[in-house]
Amino acid sequence: MEMKILEKGNNSMLLEFKDVDVGFCYAIVKQLLADKRILNAWANKPHPLEPITKMYILTDGTITPKNALQEALNKIENSLQELKQEFIKALSK
Repeated sequence: MEMKILEKGNNSMLLEFKDVDVGFCYAIVKQLLADKRILNAWANKPHPLEPITKMYILTDGTITPKNALQEALNKIENSLQELKQEFIKALSK
């Protein structure tokens, strides 16, 4: 997995991921869009045979795109930990 910042402004950022499934990026975008400080976020895989996925984040300026991305990833990580615990609990029955 590789990540590059293609464009970075005060309240926007365009990222490029290599060898990251677009579904994973959609999960991040969904979490970002749940935050009212995010004005726009999207992920796009320009061509299905290319290993590149792009993600865009636009904030209202009260949070940086970097911090918004970190918060979204932390929330996803916490959700996955909860899911793991529920899975372990269900298997132990």
